[in-house]
Amino acid sequence: PAEASRRFAEAYRLGPNLDSAVRSWGAAQAAGQQPDPALLDDWLKRNPDDVRAQRVAGDLFFAAGLTDRAQRSYESIIEVQPKDVPALNNLAWIYGEAGDVRALQMADRVLREAPDAPAVLDTVGWVQLRLGDKAKGAALIERAAAAAPDVPDIQYHKAVALMETGRQAEGRQLLESLLASGQPFPGRDDAA
Repeated sequence: PAEASRRFAEAYRLGPNLDSAVRSWGAAQAAGQQPDPALLDDWLKRNPDDVRAQRVAGDLFFAAGLTDRAQRSYESIIEVQPKDVPALNNLAWIYGEAGDVRALQMADRVLREAPDAPAVLDTVGWVQLRLGDKAKGAALIERAAAAAPDVPDIQYHKAVALMETGRQAEGRQLLESLLASGQPFPGRDDAA
């Protein structure tokens, strides 16, 4: 995979295209390396209005924890497609994790577009729990958890919401159950 990543990067340099940039990124990940965002950055600079490229890059950046880059990609998407649910949802999350009050505005926007989507309910609930109305946030997260009972990160958010709204015993029981399941989820270390 490391050699494949280098070869895709070279292919990109010879003839820049999104496919080579993405394949280089994926091969680097498969090799256990931190992907270099330079190729995707270059493609986005060359093609700033390519919404597909902004989405692909945003999702790759977001998954890799490169939130500044992901934020720029998602903001570019909603300039062109202001009702794009994945971009709005991920921006709400990114802003919320940064403590940015724009998270509440973005959360309201995405909730209007997808009021029953578990991922949206979870994100909006988490943003509300962290920056807004804890009771409203907990209610939204509980709806998300009921709709997606097998999604451990949503269940983790439910446990946190329960604990932050005075239902410590229920929250603790859910955390113990999640940890005992052995399933990976982003908040696993915090849960432990």
